[in-house]
Amino acid sequence: AMQGYGNPQINFAVESLMDILAEKLDMDPVELRLKNFVGKGDEFWGQGPTVRSIIRSCGVEEMLIEGAKLAGWNRRIPPSKKTGDIKRGIGVARGFHTSGTGGPNPGEVIDYSGATIKINEDGSVDVVTALMDHGGGTWDAAAKVVAEVLKVPFEKVGIYNGIDTRTTVFDVNTHATRGIYCGCGAIKYVAEKVKEILLNYAATLFKDLPENLELTC
Repeated sequence: AMQGYGNPQINFAVESLMDILAEKLDMDPVELRLKNFVGKGDEFWGQGPTVRSIIRSCGVEEMLIEGAKLAGWNRRIPPSKKTGDIKRGIGVARGFHTSGTGGPNPGEVIDYSGATIKINEDGSVDVVTALMDHGGGTWDAAAKVVAEVLKVPFEKVGIYNGIDTRTTVFDVNTHATRGIYCGCGAIKYVAEKVKEILLNYAATLFKDLPENLELTC
């Protein structure tokens, strides 16, 4: 399973630069970070230069302040005041991981998912999706979503991933923690549409209203 790959490397470089800046400005590294972060209500371009997101929650300030207290940051000796060949100390760094949950406003970056669901005569369900599974259980999650919405046994839901642009609905990718949130979100939406069709058809057979019927396993 892979998640967040690439983030530690980039954050290491950024946070190293923050420490260099703090030293040149003769400023506490924690204070510098507290003065320079985007927080709740601010705009964020983490998904690309054309995709604007609004931060709806932020714990950076609490994390830095409480973390500094727990680490005894106020007792640390600044590197510039240490002598000798061997020096010991503590440092501070923060990072973030973007995801499909950011709800960016429309931009030039295409980020959406789709799916096709087919009900078979034996009661089994086929789900066609372009979602990939890197080992995190994305396909199992998709099957569980469909099983829950359509009230069918989990083992009767088949996930088909023979990606072909002629037959498979588009999906951006399985990355940035968006697979289950966005990909399975689309699958859930399609499953609910299928459920609506099934209940409407059943209503004609039972001569009743769809809202009076429900699916059972």
